[in-house]
Amino acid sequence: MACVGYKCFICPHDCFRLRYRPGFSLLPGKYMLPHGNFFSIPGQGMDELLNIVFRSGAHRTILIMFIITVAATVIIYLLERWFQQKKADDEDRLAMLARKQGKSEYDIFVEAAAGWGISGERIEQDFNDYLLRSIIPHYVRYFLRQQFKNSGD
Repeated sequence: MACVGYKCFICPHDCFRLRYRPGFSLLPGKYMLPHGNFFSIPGQGMDELLNIVFRSGAHRTILIMFIITVAATVIIYLLERWFQQKKADDEDRLAMLARKQGKSEYDIFVEAAAGWGISGERIEQDFNDYLLRSIIPHYVRYFLRQQFKNSGD
């Protein structure tokens, strides 16, 4: 293998020949040859280069900003996944059941109260509490649990 037009490194044991184009340089440091010996390319090795790069304050600041950005991205991603896996609460179940049955949420309140013998006036009062303060009465919670237990949702 001729080295015409190329730079060459030839192993002293003549078992390895490295050919590379002019203008292309190898990173300084130690390289292991096929027979287990090492050869060095003069200059600063990778460790020394990293020390030089991160010795300056500007580079260190950029590295810290990069690490913070990556950490924030990971945290946001994990929080989004957690919120997507969140179980539906009673308000969500009430809205889903009303949409599924094609009824209003008030109709669900009336249907839930039928099994408990609750008066129409009390239903109105409980529904107003639900609208104003998001308070769902016990009989509606029980009804929702039964409906979703039966449907398997």
